[in-house]
Amino acid sequence: METINRSQRRRLRNREKLMQATQSIIIEKGVNALNPRLITAKADLGLGTFYNHFKTVSEIIDAVVDLIVQHHLLETARITAEFSDPAEIAAMATRFNFHKIADNDTWRRLVMDSGIQIDYLAAPIVQRASNNIEVGLSTGRFKVDDIEFVMSIIRGSLVSVAIDIRKGKLGFEREKSFAVFFLKMLGLDENEAIEICNQPFPSIKISNPPLKALDENQQKLLES
Repeated sequence: METINRSQRRRLRNREKLMQATQSIIIEKGVNALNPRLITAKADLGLGTFYNHFKTVSEIIDAVVDLIVQHHLLETARITAEFSDPAEIAAMATRFNFHKIADNDTWRRLVMDSGIQIDYLAAPIVQRASNNIEVGLSTGRFKVDDIEFVMSIIRGSLVSVAIDIRKGKLGFEREKSFAVFFLKMLGLDENEAIEICNQPFPSIKISNPPLKALDENQQKLLES
């Protein structure tokens, strides 16, 4: 196992402080309030420390978005770990996207209300879904003539429904309706889709923002 020296540990701690301070400001004031002086003041670090790690505010925002996505994908992997059926994985992962926003106010403010581009956040989540769909297609579990067209519909509607649920235009109970719609798009009949989507969620601990960098074990789970 590679060891790190005191200077490297301090550098990692400072970067972590900057990342957590940035998330806290985004949650409290929105992404447009960010600037290096405010971030370093929140992190209790000198202004120069910001530029030791990031060239611009946009760069640290990108790093925060990557961290949000990593944590979300890790928790999705835990939610779906007990399932081998691609249809069950698709349903659980889809419903979890909505549950996290509805049940956790801090996550909701960080992801939906902060000014971060939701499409940017959604892209790797949709890619993970695409990978599962490829498995379902290869095994014959899913039957789709034009997967690119289906994924385009799912990508757009996932973001749209999440925003409308957040705004109160749609009730949260629509999360199951969306998951059923998703499975039907993948070739399942309605009765089976409803049965799958009515399964209870596995219980996992959700990380509460501000988020920390993933540790080595978490990275391995995410990459598996």
